[in-house]
Amino acid sequence: MKNLELIDRYFQNDLSPSELADFNEALKNDVDFNKEFQELKEIRLATKANAQNDLSNFLNALERDIQKEEESTLTKHTMKKYVSIAACVVLIAAVSFFTITQNSKPTGSEIFSEYYTSYDNLAGQVRGATTIETLSAKAYGAYDAGNYILAAENFESLVAEDKSATNYFYMGLSNIENGDFESAVTNLNVVVNNFSDLSAQAKWYMSLALIANGAEEEAFGNLAGLTLENSAYKEKAKAILKSLGAFANDLDGGVIVAVEQRPKEEEAAPSGASLDFEGRRQYQFGTVVSETTGIKYRFFTDDPIDELEEGAEVEMIVLRQNKNRGFAYILGRR
Repeated sequence: MKNLELIDRYFQNDLSPSELADFNEALKNDVDFNKEFQELKEIRLATKANAQNDLSNFLNALERDIQKEEESTLTKHTMKKYVSIAACVVLIAAVSFFTITQNSKPTGSEIFSEYYTSYDNLAGQVRGATTIETLSAKAYGAYDAGNYILAAENFESLVAEDKSATNYFYMGLSNIENGDFESAVTNLNVVVNNFSDLSAQAKWYMSLALIANGAEEEAFGNLAGLTLENSAYKEKAKAILKSLGAFANDLDGGVIVAVEQRPKEEEAAPSGASLDFEGRRQYQFGTVVSETTGIKYRFFTDDPIDELEEGAEVEMIVLRQNKNRGFAYILGRR
């Protein structure tokens, strides 16, 4: 019962930061708890789909009844039925209005549950006798078997020997399946910053991991970028932004008034190794002011723009949340 209550609070986005950290740790290290979580997640998705289907069937039936009555004489009996149908419609509208006003913005957990689907292993089975081939076979074999805890551990060993987009990508997916969203973001970020392969896929799953972890605004940049690409995630990215109340406006020009980047250059590893593969997320954030309205907007990107500095003129898209509040997606310098 304790696990059920904890998982339910997770889906309600009701866990404190420390509780969420403990929750993710349990998903990573407790196989039984992870299995229970995955089962409940599937039940939740199925229940939601059934409810939507039932409501759709009910409304379709009402529409058919009304059409039939319109073709017959309006007797007292017919009028009585119209009143009954109208009462049902008003009741549904009232309930819908109450639901929307009380919960107009879905939680991160709800968005994640609605849009997340597991990604099949497209890399194929790897067999061989070399160290890399052996590690690869173990990692992808565990992923295919659904043992994501073991898969994440094996991928960690594998990327130490073979730093490829595919290996980092599937390590990030394994992290997501384990509920370790912070590690997922870091590993998927490596794909976005260092490879052209699997870039759209990495942005999509990184966005979902950020949203599930309560970092919605950090996901805006990746989602906005996907809406401009011809990928399988374009329409889904638009739908999520809309559900979060972020509507894209026309192209605008702006001037950077503040910008920071992590990790900083002076934070290079003691070994002197490149920052690209230090297992740290690379990101850029700051403030930009619109040249047309004078309104300031925050921006954040997991794909830092080279030589972006204060005073730089940029092209951007504003994801407006209300008249004076929004988030900018920087397209690049002008």
